[in-house]
Amino acid sequence: MLIVKALLLVCTATAVLAGSKVDAIVSGACMVGQDMSQETRGEEVFRNPRNHATAVASILRHSADRAEFRPREKGVITDPKVYNQFLKDVNNFPGFKSHHQDMERLELQGDREQFKREVAKKYKTDRNDPWQIARSFERLLPHEVDKDNQEWLLNYVVMNTQGSRGGGGGGNQGEITVEICSITLKLTKDSNTDQAKIKRQTAEMKLSMFTVKREYLEEHANALAQRIRTMEARKALRELSSNGLLGDDDNNGGSDLEAWFEGLFIPDYLPISRWNALY
Repeated sequence: MLIVKALLLVCTATAVLAGSKVDAIVSGACMVGQDMSQETRGEEVFRNPRNHATAVASILRHSADRAEFRPREKGVITDPKVYNQFLKDVNNFPGFKSHHQDMERLELQGDREQFKREVAKKYKTDRNDPWQIARSFERLLPHEVDKDNQEWLLNYVVMNTQGSRGGGGGGNQGEITVEICSITLKLTKDSNTDQAKIKRQTAEMKLSMFTVKREYLEEHANALAQRIRTMEARKALRELSSNGLLGDDDNNGGSDLEAWFEGLFIPDYLPISRWNALY
């Protein structure tokens, strides 16, 4: 019973949260590496390390569902409290160990190419390719906005199953990590086209990285299986992606996140008022 309570309790732990003035939140998710899971149901998902990609992705989806953070369903989310509750749930799950939390300032000059360069420069991790992360964030930028000076939060979740890049940097091969990164920035609109434009500004990028405690998942497999609805890793991560888009690339070991955008139809993000009219 105590294990279940520990799983479901949301307590006041440190988390890098979104500000209360955020107007809109969009999200993406991807898996770097391969999903070697053989089971997607029952205790074995948590008990057998081979199935832990399914387990971890399902835990992330479970945390999002508890917080009502549903970017696939809602597209653009307008309540930052929902996003913050998702972060708190992930931060307080006993099977995740907070590896580090970081905040960087992005000096933006007003164009998308410079935005990508600045993100790649400031994204400090040995697990994932900063340039590919930067390109993924650039793809999350909306094409249109309703009004000037809207504050957008771009969220990206990366589940890595292959350890550090190149096997170096202190990461263990096969260790699963989760990175949740957000960028908060102001967007304005072109007076003629309504297209979204990046303002010259100092934006914020926040990064939380977690390692997975395999022994916790194995020891408490029964309790976790009873409380968490599990599903194949890609399906679970797709629930964390606005419009249901998912980035992964099994063909080259997941090293190129740009595969997220190859061969997929990506609908433009609609202005908030038009999203609200649809849902």
